[in-house]
Amino acid sequence: MLYNPLFFPSVWEKYYTCNQEEIEFAKKYYNPYAIIFGIIYLVIGIIFLTLYIPCVIVMFKKEFQMISCYKIMLILGIIDVIALFVSCIGSGLLSIIGLTFCSCPEINIILGTIAVGLWVAACIQSLILAFSRIVDISHKKLFRLLFEGNRTYMWFILTLIYTMYFSIFSNPMIYSQISYAWFFDPFIDYASVDLFKRPTDYSNYPQVANNALFVILMTTAYSIMFYDLYKISKNNSHKGANKSLIKVQLQIFIVCFFVFSSALMYIYMQFFESPLYITIITQVELKDFKIHIFLKILWELSQGCASIVYIILNNTMKIALIKLLRCNTKNKVSVVFTKKLQKSVNINKTGKV
Repeated sequence: MLYNPLFFPSVWEKYYTCNQEEIEFAKKYYNPYAIIFGIIYLVIGIIFLTLYIPCVIVMFKKEFQMISCYKIMLILGIIDVIALFVSCIGSGLLSIIGLTFCSCPEINIILGTIAVGLWVAACIQSLILAFSRIVDISHKKLFRLLFEGNRTYMWFILTLIYTMYFSIFSNPMIYSQISYAWFFDPFIDYASVDLFKRPTDYSNYPQVANNALFVILMTTAYSIMFYDLYKISKNNSHKGANKSLIKVQLQIFIVCFFVFSSALMYIYMQFFESPLYITIITQVELKDFKIHIFLKILWELSQGCASIVYIILNNTMKIALIKLLRCNTKNKVSVVFTKKLQKSVNINKTGKV
């Protein structure tokens, strides 16, 4: 197992230093298809960020911060927005500029460190969200004990510690100009040249363990959640409240589903061969990277789909977003009107047009 070279100079020197031949190869390397994928990633990122950032702004409002579920969703939203800048905007710019690892190792390692940290942060935050919903339904006293008031934010300390561990004590991902995805092997773009092949195992085993544990725990959480929803649907005494609760649970399920799917696909591909369109959707290292496009997009969906879910299914947030947009529009109109009025006053004072 390797540690992060940003924090362990000896690891950088031994495992992440390019020799002169690799540097020269990086200068001459050019992949015309990388620009196409770069533009695609940028477009996806801009769309998701345009939808997601207003949702995050809305969740900062007082009426949302009074509800525990929205506090957890806010933290997850911040994680997703930052991750979109790395996985979409970062990937897009690296592809368009054509930066291989040896062209600029510092940028690759920094972005890869952020990517690993944000991925595990999204995993544990999704688990906390699912756990809070299960406890809220079936164990009200325990829910108040664990999540009432500012206690919800105490759970973020767990997310922060977990994220810091993976960011420091596991190796980062590096963007591949050949596979258009993120891999743990920094020299994967040079693997086709026998001269550059290295015997080092760059696999990130802590992340493999994270994904496996996440899939097991989320499967358990989903099973409990569906069982609780089944019991709720059979209860005819509070039909209106039950429908609202089911709708909330459905939103949580969809938000967590794409993170769950990415982790599950990653585990599958660690042990089984898969076809080429799957690696680009998860942007994670595979032993056999024949499947790139499907996984890359799945990872981006896991970060951006929550915004679509909130806008379509969450009426409370939808109303708040409309108010936010109207408020901004009114402010812009007010500024324009004030400027025109000031100009008119100045003209009247001077007598000049």
